[in-house]
Parts: sequence; structure tokens; C-alpha cells
Amino acid sequence: MKNFSPFNWFMKNINIYNPFRDKSFKSKIIYEKRYRRNQNIEFYPEGGTLISGIPSKVAVKVFDRYQRGQQFAGIVRDNRGDSVTYFKTDEFGTALFELTPAYGNKYYVSSADSVTYLPDVSDKGYS
Repeated sequence: MKNFSPFNWFMKNINIYNPFRDKSFKSKIIYEKRYRRNQNIEFYPEGGTLISGIPSKVAVKVFDRYQRGQQFAGIVRDNRGDSVTYFKTDEFGTALFELTPAYGNKYYVSSADSVTYLPDVSDKGYS
């Protein structure tokens, strides 16, 4: 079961009591993961990396905490805040856009409650 994400696991709290013990029961604190963000955005650049000066196609997957795809319209911005390109996902939460990155720039997409950065730009590599 560890091959898949925690969203595919079944979890349930089980209380275990010892009736032969005289001491009162103390509840154990159980760690519960809380998701602050309502959606996750993942970027998959063509070839695995963004290379400076070379046009690259970047796939986008937007999903909620239950791994369900969400429709989303995002603007890709550079580190100065200038818009570079935009994308709009389909009903399955997937989209594709083209980007020609420049070395030294950080690219990001901001949503209502978070900022998600694209992978770093490399000055050399294969694509």
C-alpha cells in the first residue's frame, strides 16, 4: 500500500482499552494531517527541466485534496510579477502551455490561498 498516495489509504481511529487496569484511560494524541490548501498545482516540463532560451511545453495538473481534477485558470508570472503566459485546465484538471524561460528568473502561479513555483531554470541541458 505504500506505492500509492495517502489519499488511497483507508484510515480509522481505533480505541484500545485494558479492562484489567485500575488507572484511568488517557487518550493518546494522534497526528492528523491537515491540508491548508484547497488545491494543488503540479508542473511537468517537457524533458523534465526548463532550459534557458529554449521553448518548452509545460503540462499542468490541478487537483483538490482528494485527487480530483479541478478547473483552474492561471497566469504564469516571473520574479518581477510580469505575466508571461496563461493556461486554463479542462474538467479533468489538466492543461498545457508553452514557455521560453530565461536563466535567473523564477516563474510562479498564484491562486487565492497559495503560490506555486515552476521548476528552476537551467542554463544547460537536454530537451
